[in-house]
Amino acid sequence: MSLHDRLLQQAKEAGIDDDDEVKKFLRIIDNCPNDKIKRQFAKKLRAKIRRHRSHPFDRSHRTSIGRLSINVGRGWKGGLVDLPVEDLTKHVLAVGQSGSGKTTLFYNLMSELDDQEIPFWAFDLKQDYRHLVKSDQIEDVLVLPIEKFRFNPLRPPPGVKQGDWLSTFMEVFCDSQELLGGSDRFLDKHLHQFHGQTSNPTLLDLKNYIENQSVPPQRKSFQYRIQGSIGRLIRDAPHTFNVERGYKLEELLERNVVFEFEGLKTWTKNFLMEILIAWIYEYRKAQNHRGSGVRHVTFLDEAKTIMSVYKEQQAASGLPEIDRMVAELREFQESLVAADQEAKKLTDSIKANTYTKILLATGDAKEFKSIAESLKMDGLQKRWARQLAVGQAVIQRGEHDPVPVRLPDFDLEKDVTDDDLVSRLSDEWRSLSFQPLDASTSEDVEVAEESELESGSGSEASEEPELEVSERAERLLRDIVENPFNSVTERYEKFSSRYQGDKAKKELLEKELVEEASAKLKQGRVKLFELTDTGKEFAEDLGIEIERIGRGGVVHRYWQHKISDRLEEEDLNPVIEKSHADVYVNYDGDGIAIEVAMGRNEREIEHISDRLEQGFDRVVTLCRNEYVKEFIEQKREKIDVSEEQVDILLLREFLESDSLFHE
Repeated sequence: MSLHDRLLQQAKEAGIDDDDEVKKFLRIIDNCPNDKIKRQFAKKLRAKIRRHRSHPFDRSHRTSIGRLSINVGRGWKGGLVDLPVEDLTKHVLAVGQSGSGKTTLFYNLMSELDDQEIPFWAFDLKQDYRHLVKSDQIEDVLVLPIEKFRFNPLRPPPGVKQGDWLSTFMEVFCDSQELLGGSDRFLDKHLHQFHGQTSNPTLLDLKNYIENQSVPPQRKSFQYRIQGSIGRLIRDAPHTFNVERGYKLEELLERNVVFEFEGLKTWTKNFLMEILIAWIYEYRKAQNHRGSGVRHVTFLDEAKTIMSVYKEQQAASGLPEIDRMVAELREFQESLVAADQEAKKLTDSIKANTYTKILLATGDAKEFKSIAESLKMDGLQKRWARQLAVGQAVIQRGEHDPVPVRLPDFDLEKDVTDDDLVSRLSDEWRSLSFQPLDASTSEDVEVAEESELESGSGSEASEEPELEVSERAERLLRDIVENPFNSVTERYEKFSSRYQGDKAKKELLEKELVEEASAKLKQGRVKLFELTDTGKEFAEDLGIEIERIGRGGVVHRYWQHKISDRLEEEDLNPVIEKSHADVYVNYDGDGIAIEVAMGRNEREIEHISDRLEQGFDRVVTLCRNEYVKEFIEQKREKIDVSEEQVDILLLREFLESDSLFHE
């Protein structure tokens, strides 16, 4: 290979073979008869390639020219790197490991917005942003610990009809509480009946209404789930929800507000964040706040809590409701700045639909790959970005080239205590108007709240003493959450002896943290464990993240995953819980819904009709045993569906078959 060809190959590998100067050097090396001159230009070209390999970004790149912008740091040559303010409504996503500088990035962005007189809200899950009350770089920060926040989620935003808002509430409530299948339809039906019974409905009113309904036995489980989910929200944040009218959020949209949700259960945090974003969306839409520019920015750390890829995979009709609202917020001069340390757990929608992406130091290779692909970096740039240090980032806007940035520090000591908040903000808290459920008790409630905040006890002061379990029981509980479909034998292998594993299991059963179930196999049974509601709360308290993919009880979900695994063996791409189908797969152009029938139940027949009405080409119902199969075959004859579109098989027949689908 000639000198010219070798250098051309190196330039291509570095991604600079289209550079005008590189082309010039290559022409001289190829055509010049003087070997000395060739070597000189070869040396220059090698140096240029080395420089690009060590910093494979365009050094002359400018991020904004002559437009209103906010500064995010300094670039390669020390120049300022700005983001145009108008781009913020297309949303921002920052990803980096813990300690990489996400919080400092947020501090600086908040300060820049404050300079532009653009107010922000921050959803704070770790008490990171309360310290801004003492910063001289941001004015008028109102911190609302959960004990001080007053909000009636059933009261519509100004300009929004009550019925329309209740429909939005239903979507958000079921989504945040992981209520699938018939629960959402049950709530939708009873919300419409509930609508109009009182002029100022509250969560407590709704809970009592649902609880007092007389429903058929087959609908009782939906009733219990709905009233139980509402009840746990009220128990977790009683001061927040037990009001007829909460704070005027339209006024708070004009201020810098930090909502502190630390200490709440996951379901309450998720509900509050989703319903507040929904409130902003519906309010802006009702007020027709369209136009250019940015009215308001919402900061969301740990974005996967409400924008989880698992939720996206289970969504009944494509995008989860929260993703849809975020995508449409941009029309109404609203911006979302989201951050997380686990990019692979974020919805594809939030990664695809954020115009500006910021990559910080990311230790895990899978996490890096998940976000780096969204930044449109070439191979050299990705290798360079893998070495980012704390306070360094790569930023990309839309189709613009990625830009490396050194993020500025933010001088702020994180030492604001609950007592400091009471001292600084108690007068402001008292000035916020709201209507309690019973005006005669409002003063007593205020006194109790202030005492709680000063003592640091929060809304959990009245809870029962926490459960305690042994180290081995906790280890087994974690394994049940992380590997829900493992057999008992596989679980006990992680203990020093089967005796120790059995002791751990008995402890979890005795303390009612788990329940046993079993799935019948061709030979024998596999014993499975399901967390009880108490077990779920206990796991949350331990910081164990519960990711539930699938519907129904653990046995039903076990078969969903077995079916999915079998389809993946055939190089198909199954999706669990797509459009309510237990498992969805596209086979030779046909959209096939696979349903797991565990018992002789009329709803299994309804599933066949529903899936075909939804537009699936075929439905395959897999039955637990011959007894169930016979029942469904008899019932199918009574519904108006084409036999060519429906297969009724035994589960074991399908899982063991060499040909999964008949032609």
